[in-house]
Amino acid sequence: MNILFINTLYYPYQIGGAEKSVQLLAEGLVTLGHTVSVLTLTNKKNNQEDKNGVTIYRLKIKNIYFPFTKTKKGKVSKVIWHLLDSFNPFYTKEINNIIKVTKPDIVNANNLSGFSPYILKTIHKNKIPIVNTLRDYYLLCYKATMYHGGCNSEKQSMLCKLTANQKIKLVNKYSFATIGISDFILKRHYKFGLNKNPLDNVIYNTVASNSINSTTEIDEKIYKIGYIGRISEEKGVLYLLKMLSSKPLHKLHWKLFLAGNGSDDFINTIKKNFQKLNIEFIGHVNSDEFYKKINLLVVPSLWEEPFGRVALEGIKNNLPVLVNNVGGLKELSVKIGGISILTEQSLETSIIQKKIIDKEKAIKDLAFFSLSNHIEKWLTLSESVVNNYKKEY
Repeated sequence: MNILFINTLYYPYQIGGAEKSVQLLAEGLVTLGHTVSVLTLTNKKNNQEDKNGVTIYRLKIKNIYFPFTKTKKGKVSKVIWHLLDSFNPFYTKEINNIIKVTKPDIVNANNLSGFSPYILKTIHKNKIPIVNTLRDYYLLCYKATMYHGGCNSEKQSMLCKLTANQKIKLVNKYSFATIGISDFILKRHYKFGLNKNPLDNVIYNTVASNSINSTTEIDEKIYKIGYIGRISEEKGVLYLLKMLSSKPLHKLHWKLFLAGNGSDDFINTIKKNFQKLNIEFIGHVNSDEFYKKINLLVVPSLWEEPFGRVALEGIKNNLPVLVNNVGGLKELSVKIGGISILTEQSLETSIIQKKIIDKEKAIKDLAFFSLSNHIEKWLTLSESVVNNYKKEY
């Protein structure tokens, strides 16, 4: 099969789990003999390269700024950017040219921020079936989080409605099927207007293999707790610190390692308000090296994570994992025995008992998320889409 993936960013550029997931799928399909191309964005000139058998086409973004830099943007600029992103026709020529060169049997649209769902119209005119993969809330929310004012949004803001209505219309009109990386994210989109298609399905992200890495030995004197990700309010960092500040937990012997970056103001606030806690900020680190430092991984996200790849990575690295009871994280806690729901009680018990995981059970549970299983499900759906598309068109 000849496949074209579309994602806002692609290796080596990464801001979240989507880039890693698309890369694993793309390269995995190449090893099975499929022809794979990826279309992605850059803030530089258009360019092309080959990486691990995947042909990568990078297009210079056609909006008023490239959003993945640290440069602060004004409110007016942000509004203009998002309005254009909801219906951006300026990629038409490049998309047509890439389709002529790659001649894909199917297009898998992933994160489209910066591209705009308008490109789906261009692809459809070339008579190529489209499968849309939901990896965040981009189609529903201009922030792509559905998290505003310190809580998860049950309704869309005015700007979200203004941009989302057009984006959903384009996906409904031109996408032949939708993949959700969790049951939660698929149903959330149905609730806000995404059409249900007969071939829609849930295909969870993969962790490449179900082998379990070795981890650090447990220090009898101190239990090492770890958090890795963006250090921010919606990621639940304050929620975790307040929990650790409670009397039952504060008196126990533990140390918290916070890995990742965040705004200077937020981090300084944490250092000021929680200076009595045993916390070490270690900044951006290699995740594999980080997992070797800790005994327990905590994923305290307040926003409704569509999936929660980091929880799977924790299990893969032989760590017990505590996750907040929201979004896709809740689904993972049901499917994998080593993942439990985060509460003050479960955290206290983990520290007191110096919790470890059942390695044999973890290997069996992770098999469900193996790359081979992931690819098989993806190919089954994609082949059905291609066959049904041919019948209709």
